[in-house]
Amino acid sequence: MQNPLFQLEQFEKQLIRKPFKDFKNLSITFGGKSLDTMYITSGGKPVIAVKLERAIVHQIGARLYGRDLFWADIYAFWYRDLMKDPVEFGRRITDVLTAHDFEALMYQIKGGKKLYGIVTGRPQNISQEKLRYEILSNLLHAGVEVKKSSFVVNDNGVLEEVFETSLISKRISYNYVVSFARNNGYDTVHLDWDRSVIICRNGLKRIDESSGVAWYNSPDKSIKHLVEESVSKAVEQRMTVEINIDIAAESKIDPYDLRELMHRINMPKEKKPLILNQLKKESRYQQKSEWHLSQSLTYLASHSDEFNPYLKRHLRDAGTSILDDSLLCYLRIMIIPNEDGIIDSSILPKKYSALQMEKFLRF
Repeated sequence: MQNPLFQLEQFEKQLIRKPFKDFKNLSITFGGKSLDTMYITSGGKPVIAVKLERAIVHQIGARLYGRDLFWADIYAFWYRDLMKDPVEFGRRITDVLTAHDFEALMYQIKGGKKLYGIVTGRPQNISQEKLRYEILSNLLHAGVEVKKSSFVVNDNGVLEEVFETSLISKRISYNYVVSFARNNGYDTVHLDWDRSVIICRNGLKRIDESSGVAWYNSPDKSIKHLVEESVSKAVEQRMTVEINIDIAAESKIDPYDLRELMHRINMPKEKKPLILNQLKKESRYQQKSEWHLSQSLTYLASHSDEFNPYLKRHLRDAGTSILDDSLLCYLRIMIIPNEDGIIDSSILPKKYSALQMEKFLRF
């Protein structure tokens, strides 16, 4: 079996690059059941079919609505304008693609071409295999021994390699996760730590999902610096998580706080009893503690088939936050919806209506 990184590098060598302004009579149209496919048309004929995934929407939407906006805001504005007038929205996108010297990265398929990414200027491509060697060398130099590894593709289509490591605490194991950026004008390299409770393999939220930065665009931060920084965070967190577990195990759940959590957790109503049922199993008729609650949430996120990936993320975030801080602190988190009432959080504000909740779940 070929190395997935080698396969990725060979695939990217075959990409075709063409400025959008060189397309004859360029226009943008939309199709699909929910207008989730964008067609790049040249000379009156569709030449590229584009599945509207996060990378493409984010790249174009940032130019339409502002680069300082969060993804959730960009997506809400995109969806609003697309549904309001697809033809006019296509004209606006055409203007953006030609005005900013964007170039299309394409690959050939049977019957046409597909879009791989959008680039501008002179992007600095990376060798994923060379990057892997550099990361592992610096990880070993930082005192972390790497054991076996496996490749997975995450929800955004990015190739990740998960390494079992020698870093471990009394009750938590640590896997090193490297997200390899595709040379598509959007991806960045991420270095993260997956944490799991050893006895039951419940996954906690990654230590710092923002630690992975576009190192090749930041010459002041080398790979060596990023690896050392990520290892330092894991070592520091390893000491505090054991203390947090002991505190959570001694913290009894306030019934009113639990009732509020069940009311506000960002979850369909019919799924909430599953949380309480798992809590009963975890506590086994003992007085329920916040550690039992944290374990219940992360267990469902890691092992249950009753929740989709989006809801599992909310369960994992909630369980980790309760462990890292406390249930009361989690309930006091300030949650602010965007202009369209959209909230991408595991917990909803106290005065969030059922109507708004249904609106959010449709996205």
